[in-house]
Amino acid sequence: MSLEARDISFSYVPGRPILHDVDLIVDPGERVALTAPSGRGKTTLCRVLSGYLRPDAGTVLVDGIELS
Repeated sequence: MSLEARDISFSYVPGRPILHDVDLIVDPGERVALTAPSGRGKTTLCRVLSGYLRPDAGTVLVDGIELS
C-alpha cells in the first residue's frame, strides 16, 4: 500500500500554520521516521495522513485514491 501527501497544509489557529506545503511519498514496504523537536507538527502530520484530521489544503492519497 502506498501513501502520498501532496501540498499538505494545516493549522489549528487561522494564520498560524503547523504544516505548510508538506509533500511525502511512502512506498510499499518502506519505513519512514519523523524526527524534529517537540511542537513541530509530527503528530499532527500523522493525524492528517491517517484521516483523523482534514488538511486545510492538499491531498492525501492511499494507493492513488484520495483519503476521504
